[in-house]
Amino acid sequence: MGQVLISAAGTLGKTVVFDGKPSYFQDSNIVWIDNDETFMTNQFLYYALGNVKWENYATERSVIPRIYNNKLSSVEIPAPPLSEQQRIVEEVEGYEAAISKAQAVMVGCAERKKAVLEKWLGRG
Repeated sequence: MGQVLISAAGTLGKTVVFDGKPSYFQDSNIVWIDNDETFMTNQFLYYALGNVKWENYATERSVIPRIYNNKLSSVEIPAPPLSEQQRIVEEVEGYEAAISKAQAVMVGCAERKKAVLEKWLGRG
């Protein structure tokens, strides 16, 4: 059994796969999903929950939006075979790696641009 945690108040739908390491979580805002990985992997569940439009399940007209258990349990998540789940996760993780690499390049370019401008144009 694995565990997936989901934010159910404020920042709705923020999801993490719990790795068992000591952490601090505020219980009133977090829902712990005790996931049966013989049916659905934690990583697939993580990505599926990250794709839900949580505003459709949130309380209406409240200061802090919340998702209550009855709404959370009504969320429908497709459950392809485990082999297909793994394929999907691998494909998504490949894109995430490419995005991270591109973001690192962008940060580096911004820093190099700033250095060139400061070198040749001085500081404002």
